[in-house]
Amino acid sequence: MKIYRRGTSSNRGMYDITIEGYSVTLLPEEKVIQLTKSAVQDFNSESEHNYTIKIPLLEFRVILGFLGSNILDTNSNLIAQEFSPILKEILRIEKACIEHI
Repeated sequence: MKIYRRGTSSNRGMYDITIEGYSVTLLPEEKVIQLTKSAVQDFNSESEHNYTIKIPLLEFRVILGFLGSNILDTNSNLIAQEFSPILKEILRIEKACIEHI
């Protein structure tokens, strides 16, 4: 995951950090997917920070809906390459959704 930051009024350029090896957790009570990573180096100093990123399931649903309805028309090979390794997991999500209906 790459996070970008740029000042709004005092723009000194684009800064970015790459976060790898984060842990992923589902927090059902908050309806979020949580990504956490400790000791990530700051954008422009030697200090380190602990990151917690919470993606609401509603936003994740919007992203999946976007991929399923728009991106596949022009980038189906790209989506297939990236998602084929987790086809079993995708089918498990599909099954859970069908059973819930």
